[in-house]
Amino acid sequence: PDDYDFGRYLNTLHSVDEQLGRIFDGLRERGIADDTLVVITGDHGEAFGAPHRTWGHGSRLYDESVRVPLVVWNPRLFPKGRHVATVGGHVDINPTVAHLMGVEPSPAWQGRSLFDPGRAPRAYFYAANDDYLMGVRENDWKYIYNVTRGRSELYDLAKDPDEQENL
Repeated sequence: PDDYDFGRYLNTLHSVDEQLGRIFDGLRERGIADDTLVVITGDHGEAFGAPHRTWGHGSRLYDESVRVPLVVWNPRLFPKGRHVATVGGHVDINPTVAHLMGVEPSPAWQGRSLFDPGRAPRAYFYAANDDYLMGVRENDWKYIYNVTRGRSELYDLAKDPDEQENL
């Protein structure tokens, strides 16, 4: 792995964490935290050469490139906080926010609230830097198809979270 860039990345995350703490403290100090919904996400993951020999973002569909943070913060809705391992995509963020605010989502939206128990545990991915890649994850299974080269990859993430054994 690229330890230098990884270290810089972790330093950036640490700095962002400090600034988010300031925002949350400011909302509490002003007495508006319970009436404020804060949604934080990223647009992509970041690869540092391990467990796959890929660096940066946007060129592959392995978890280090496609897993992104999603933090939904509101002390009234989530007084104890929690971590949920729900499979979803960015297309699900607007319906999730609408759901939490008690607003009907637009019928034109393709996603579903991440809190909807009837929602399929599925997310779709694509990358188009070096090759054209399409992928889908459902529960613990991930399928990647390289359109350019006509190659398929299938992983059982429950048994192989580092995506090393192409089934």
